[in-house]
Amino acid sequence: MSLFLVMTGMTLAESHDIVKAIAVRNIGAGKADESFVLAHIGAKQGGEFDKNAVAKDIKALLATGRFSNVCVSEEPLDDGIRLVYSVQSKFKLIDAVEIKGVENLSLSKVRSVIELESGDFVDDQTLNVLANKIEDEYHKEHFPYVSVTNKLNVTDASQCLATCVFIVDEGKRAKVTKAIFVGNTVIPAGTLVTSMNPPKWWNPFSWFGGMRYDPDELEMGRQEIREMYLSKGYLDVTVESPRLEAAADGSLVVTVNISEGVAYHFGKVTLGEITVFPESELRDVLKDRIKPGDLATPAVIEKTSQALRDYYGSRGYVNTVVRPILNPRRVASGAGASGKEEGVLDMQFVFTEGKLVSIRNIRITGNSRTKDKVIRREIQVSPGEIFDEVKVRQSQNILMNLGYFSDVRANPVPTRDPTQDDLVFDVDEKQTGMFSAGIGFSSIDKLTGFVGLSQANFDLLGWPYFTGAGQKAKISAQVGSTTRQYDLSFEEPWFMDRKLSLGFDLFRSDTTYDDYQVDRTGASISLRKALPGANSIGLKYQLERVSINDVSNTNEYFNLDGYTEN
Repeated sequence: MSLFLVMTGMTLAESHDIVKAIAVRNIGAGKADESFVLAHIGAKQGGEFDKNAVAKDIKALLATGRFSNVCVSEEPLDDGIRLVYSVQSKFKLIDAVEIKGVENLSLSKVRSVIELESGDFVDDQTLNVLANKIEDEYHKEHFPYVSVTNKLNVTDASQCLATCVFIVDEGKRAKVTKAIFVGNTVIPAGTLVTSMNPPKWWNPFSWFGGMRYDPDELEMGRQEIREMYLSKGYLDVTVESPRLEAAADGSLVVTVNISEGVAYHFGKVTLGEITVFPESELRDVLKDRIKPGDLATPAVIEKTSQALRDYYGSRGYVNTVVRPILNPRRVASGAGASGKEEGVLDMQFVFTEGKLVSIRNIRITGNSRTKDKVIRREIQVSPGEIFDEVKVRQSQNILMNLGYFSDVRANPVPTRDPTQDDLVFDVDEKQTGMFSAGIGFSSIDKLTGFVGLSQANFDLLGWPYFTGAGQKAKISAQVGSTTRQYDLSFEEPWFMDRKLSLGFDLFRSDTTYDDYQVDRTGASISLRKALPGANSIGLKYQLERVSINDVSNTNEYFNLDGYTEN
């Protein structure tokens, strides 16, 4: 699927130009359905030209799935412009897809992979993607040499009607039975092979499967091997792409060539030009993270760069860039020319210092259900303070951990005052309610049913949806032949607008035993105060009434004649 916005003449159009006419033209086979196109675009005859609106029209037409390409151009008229929407229609399948050559996989499996039915719209790109999906499915079943081609047979070019056939050449089944590593001296093969996803000794189902041939997984394995060496300071390591070869018995052998290089240790570490803070303060940041002679790894370098950025960012100097310049060199570790080489990594951190900025306003966007108040109370910075990037990042993490959002983005937005930025938290909300129900079986209760309804972003006063205030509510019931349990709980995490959690819980249970029945009814109230870190302290008060009913008389009575009565 392609997206083209033809700018011929459009760059001359201004936002006040009037669209005097709209034309629909077809590219390729078939006839353009003018009414369908006009129904899916926002541009109207007599309206003003809007480049952004035209871009949305293109996306809308492509989203219908009926077009391969959509092009828009504009033609000047005496008193305005003509918008021309040129579309290339996909072909419509008039019959079920034909699949040939499938023997080792079921046809239903292949059909479920491609998910094409009569009436669907397809083009060459769509069919090629589906052919690759079929090959991937064969790779999972140990067919590394599979090849899938497709053919689109046009039955009526004027109406864009066609049939489709996929031709599968399965090749021979072959399992990857062995992985060979060449050039590794530091990391043993037994450790490297774990990156190739070998059969697990503890999983009997994998004993007979061998390693799956999947080009993507092999490439991931290559990257994982490289990461193993980088974590040990081998910064020059090269790991070639795995090479696949067929053994005499028809199985596959994967060979990975490795050039390890040498392990690097930190040498001289310097700082570039600094104008905002004394160099001694930044060297204090370095001293606990990088020391001469320590193992040089990308993880340490990145963490140190981030610590230096955070030093600026936590003090309001936003958009500071810290770039490590690496100068690796090798030195002889032994006497004479035959001595073994070692790697020394000299470094310089180069700074592009940001500007000192304070927060003017904090804005929340994207929240249609969650109240602004619920978000703002978790944000660690306030308007008027310096723009502390570390606290802003912490605020992002706190908001994500609430469980209300699938994504949280915090962005500075420049204002007319270069010393002030607005801070915008843009959130993507997700479903926070959950309904669960099921049936279980146990030797005591036999058949048991349970149902539960919970809302993690509840609003007790938020009629009619009752969501958005950050409260937690749950109601559940479990009913069996001998046990019935009911529970209703509620929690307000910010009681009286303080970081103080107030919770209520009402519960009731009836349990029937052979000789008696126990009924429990109760309620509890709790308070919990968050402490620094992940700690908290809480108090809970609970009242419960327990009654025992239907007690069987199991006493034995003896009369004077020696007869026993129960």
